[in-house]
Amino acid sequence: MKHTISVLGFLISCCLWAYEPPEFYAKIGKDEAHGVEKNSIRNEGIFTRVTVRITPQDSKNTNTTPGPRLLKFVVNCSDGNIALSGVELYDYSGRLLKLMVVPPGGSSFQSPQKHSPQEKWVTEVCN
Repeated sequence: MKHTISVLGFLISCCLWAYEPPEFYAKIGKDEAHGVEKNSIRNEGIFTRVTVRITPQDSKNTNTTPGPRLLKFVVNCSDGNIALSGVELYDYSGRLLKLMVVPPGGSSFQSPQKHSPQEKWVTEVCN
């Protein structure tokens, strides 16, 4: 029994350690290209939903390098704020590896920083 409890504790701690929040995957690296998926823009009342594709520019598409990912955002065009609503991670063959959905209230709307990619996306979506 004592052994079983210690093994369960170890497994739970490993699972918690390996978890990365969706915001971790929403950061754009210096060697990554990004762009709004034009066909994903949907107006829903005062909010607009949009998908942004992030693609690594590494020429070596190996199993150790991260593949492309899709970031799902909700944009409030009236005040220019943006909130992350989900992340999809893919491998280079196009297979979905992980899908993360931010529950309602799990991400707050934020004003994008000046000259940031997020500001560019908000401008592109709302104009």
